[in-house]
Order: sequence, then structure tokens, then C-alpha cells
Amino acid sequence: MPQRLGELQKTCALYGRLMEEIKRRQEVIRAVLTTPNGMPEMAVFEFSYLQLRKICEVFGLACLATHGDIPEVQSKILQKTYNANQIM
Repeated sequence: MPQRLGELQKTCALYGRLMEEIKRRQEVIRAVLTTPNGMPEMAVFEFSYLQLRKICEVFGLACLATHGDIPEVQSKILQKTYNANQIM
């Protein structure tokens, strides 16, 4: 049982870090959209779209981690992967 508890704590910590990353990316989108920064409108759109895509990828990783389908070490490798088919 203690071994299982340790695994659960690691999974919860990983999930928490991934959710924090999602929150940070959401804050960046909000800042870019609400603060006039001199960026062309198309650049703001593309940057925001990229952040949304990364949010979806991180959420997918969080789901995999929660279900125990990936260990923490592998999640760090997958976070560097940009191919959605490899992640999913």
C-alpha cells in the first residue's frame, strides 16, 4: 500500500504541474489579447492559436498521466514532442 501511495502522490504532483502550465498559457493568451502591444493582429492570432494547441497537448498528457498510461519521465519527453499523433 505505501508503494501505491507514493505512485499516487507522484501522479498528483505531475498532474498539478501540467495544470499549472495550462493556467500560465491561458494567462499569456489573455495578456496578449487585452494589452495593446504593437503586435500585428495576425501575429496575435497565430500566437494565441499556438498557445491553445499547446494547452490541448498538455491536457492530453495530463489525462494520460492521471490514468497511469505514462510515467513522469516519459511525460517530459512527450512535452517536447510536437506531433499530436505521437502524444495521443
